Amino acid sequence: MAYTFKNYTVRKSKIENSDYRGFVLKENGRLVTTRDGQRHILFLQYIDSGETDLEWGRLKVDASMEGEMVLSIQAFAVNRLDYRKENCIVNLEELILSRERSTEEKEIYFSGTDFWGSKKFFGCEDVLLYGIKGRYLWLCIELIGTGTASLNSINVDSPGDIMLDVFPEIYREKDSFLHRYLSVFSSVFMDLEYKIEGIHNEMDLETASADMLKMFGEWMGLNLSGSFLSEEKLRSLLIRLHSFNRMKGTKQTVLGLTEILLGEPALLVERNLLEHGDRRMYDDLYGSSPYDITLLINGRADEQKQSCLLFYLKQFIPVRSRVKIVFLNHCCNLDSYCYLDMNAAVYSGVPGAADEGQGLDENFIVYKGGLYES
Repeated sequence: MAYTFKNYTVRKSKIENSDYRGFVLKENGRLVTTRDGQRHILFLQYIDSGETDLEWGRLKVDASMEGEMVLSIQAFAVNRLDYRKENCIVNLEELILSRERSTEEKEIYFSGTDFWGSKKFFGCEDVLLYGIKGRYLWLCIELIGTGTASLNSINVDSPGDIMLDVFPEIYREKDSFLHRYLSVFSSVFMDLEYKIEGIHNEMDLETASADMLKMFGEWMGLNLSGSFLSEEKLRSLLIRLHSFNRMKGTKQTVLGLTEILLGEPALLVERNLLEHGDRRMYDDLYGSSPYDITLLINGRADEQKQSCLLFYLKQFIPVRSRVKIVFLNHCCNLDSYCYLDMNAAVYSGVPGAADEGQGLDENFIVYKGGLYES
């Protein structure tokens, strides 16, 4: 079957040139709603088909919504970006994409008073734009209600179906019942073709789905039964997993893995490198075996983080090694019942050394870890 079919996918660069309010644009091109109470609305930069009077077909918006959120879509098309209104030349690009104008001023152009064929949809992510003709397609997408949501992708097809033209001329009435009925099967067929054409994305760690990421982890020998990781952290781990497997059991692997799991670097202490000093103190702090390692993590103790770290670190450290995880609080606090009386003082630690020729007067206090000067 031969057919002419065009698909337009909205990329991050087009969203950057659009006017969006109440959203945050992520690196992967997703728009995520903010929590500041603003309207979550996107005035998308026009999609240029390059053809005059092009008949637009199917619009598919991939939106993830939590809470009481409703998707609203408005669309119209024109052959020129400027037109005459009340003896004035109106430039649609400057007006709709301007961040200085209010949303109410822009929504007027989607209401259908100036452009024939404009349409509005509520609560639908997959709609038909039949009846909208023009070279430039304008879209206004809004999320209404309370909750959190994101716009993951936007795709537009033209003409929207591939089956009507195989019928005799008498059945080819646009926007008829038969036309819309066949569009259902056309959409199923084209969705399958999109999946086939984009199958390579499922084999790329940067773009693979969450289910494929788990499969890749199992293929590379990673035990994921704990379900500790978010999709973002799992993706970051798998991207570096090959190098981690090649350097399994090394300091670089332990530190790299810890930084991915926690989102910040940690300090690693190896017991076998502590040769000089108080052996009993080192054994109490860092373990008695030369194979023991200690991770010093900045932050409050977190049982879930500790379980996650131990679960994955045990897959990369040597068999005889034992891991001790120490969470270092950011600071110590005095509550309302603590006070200093006239005989108390707060000491500041200073580095110092006492060799054979050094004397200490009454201003110095010797403690286990160094000197305090009073």
